[in-house]
Amino acid sequence: MSKPKNSADTQLVIEFKAGNLNVLPYLVERWHKRFLDKAYWITKNAEVSKDIAQETWKTVIAKIGQLQDVNKFGVWSLRIVCTKSFDYLRYRQQQQHQLKEYQKVQNPNEIDAIDDYEFKRKKVMLAIKSLSVDQQNVIRLFYLENYSLKQMSEFLDVSIGTVKSRLFHARENLKSLIK
Repeated sequence: MSKPKNSADTQLVIEFKAGNLNVLPYLVERWHKRFLDKAYWITKNAEVSKDIAQETWKTVIAKIGQLQDVNKFGVWSLRIVCTKSFDYLRYRQQQQHQLKEYQKVQNPNEIDAIDDYEFKRKKVMLAIKSLSVDQQNVIRLFYLENYSLKQMSEFLDVSIGTVKSRLFHARENLKSLIK
């Protein structure tokens, strides 16, 4: 079933690149929800996800002429979504930098109220949130989305070595934060 879908996408992209603007609504219909889902997965904010999806369409329309392999439209466009989502997270991280310094890792009064599993889960999640945005992204892609190193490399538009390095440093940072 995925083959007709890909060939339909390919045909729509070919027509759009050729100047047929009438196919844009079909591309939007096929891809907009994926853009929203991916942006939400990264940002965890529904409103921001809508904005990112809109901005992605603007970029897709402006730069589709640069897409050399029309069969890679999905990877190319989702990379745009991810880039915009990561940019948002970096921006938000910069804006909240001073507030983040004052945040406590865990309120000692709450520790007694929750069970051991929940405590460990919260501790890991807080540790992940304290990582850099790049390290958070590789942790999410690798452990939550089950992306391979190669897929992560393509998705983040960095070398496999960079992905391995980020993953290694993220793990090391998590170990030290959790201990």
